[in-house]
Amino acid sequence: MLLIYDRGYPGFISIFLHQTKEIPQPFLMCCPVDFTLGIKAFVESDQKDILTHFRSSKYSSAELYKMGYIVPVESVVDIRLVKVILDEGSVEVLATNLFDPKLNPLAVFKDLYFMRWGIETKYDTLKNQLQLEAFSGQKPITILQDFYITVFLSNLQQIIAKPCDQQLETITEKRKHIYKINRNVAFGVMKNRIVDLFISYNPECILNQLQTFFLQNIEPERPGRKYPRLRKCCRTKGKYQALSNYKRAI
Repeated sequence: MLLIYDRGYPGFISIFLHQTKEIPQPFLMCCPVDFTLGIKAFVESDQKDILTHFRSSKYSSAELYKMGYIVPVESVVDIRLVKVILDEGSVEVLATNLFDPKLNPLAVFKDLYFMRWGIETKYDTLKNQLQLEAFSGQKPITILQDFYITVFLSNLQQIIAKPCDQQLETITEKRKHIYKINRNVAFGVMKNRIVDLFISYNPECILNQLQTFFLQNIEPERPGRKYPRLRKCCRTKGKYQALSNYKRAI
């Protein structure tokens, strides 16, 4: 099992904990290009694949000591750094403990790192389309209630939509693009029918209605379509973000 991490995870402590398991845990982590002086030098060099190491600081040694590890300051862990050029020309630096270049050549890492994207888009759905952070109250029980119902709603939509896949292929087989159900519309359709679904004597009828609505509201998957990543100041409150042409679903 390979664990794939976005930015914010690399560091001596996390790499040490992966490496010191009885069987080292394979991982792939994205490093900020200015994370260390060594990484900055690697980005500016012509090299694309190197073996190097991270050193323990006083902080790292102290934190690991709290976990029961005795790791002297300036201890090192080996690491492999690979440079990946994205489609728009920017550079990503990936840290990994897949050291063997024959088993894991440089060419595989771009596709490997992209495999995390399904999870990234799931977070986007929960935080922005379903507005997970827009809690209806401040008490812990209210926050927990909102959190669990949001996750439940997301999972339920996927379960109801799954049987539509075959019909969707039939409907769109002669179209230029591959189509998918518009989840934003699907959540809006579901919001007034969830309770009825569980108290109705004929839930199959409601499920069929939902699937019909889902198939009436589809959108194309346009390959290579990207939006610029806008860097904004940190938000002080949990506020969902959406594209300007999206209407609130719930």
